[in-house]
Amino acid sequence: MNRALEEQLARASARTLRRSPIPEDGTRKMKLETWHSAKDKRRWKIIRTDNYTDVDGVIITADEASGECCIQVGGETKTLAFGPRGIRIIGRWR
Repeated sequence: MNRALEEQLARASARTLRRSPIPEDGTRKMKLETWHSAKDKRRWKIIRTDNYTDVDGVIITADEASGECCIQVGGETKTLAFGPRGIRIIGRWR
């Protein structure tokens, strides 16, 4: 592989969001970390799986596997826990 293509692939993989390894049931769990850029985080929204409503606020961190998220609402940071698989992180379509 040539050097330019290797660098392009490295940049592309650095921009993508990390997903945990595929578990035995074949589903992947998404995770947003504090080191992801605010621009990347704005592309996503959190949905509760018990009543399928949006979780309001700016995402700081979120983990589908544990169901925990940290969001900022009105200048206040809140940590919410909805239990394992209690949230889904989905694309915010415009």
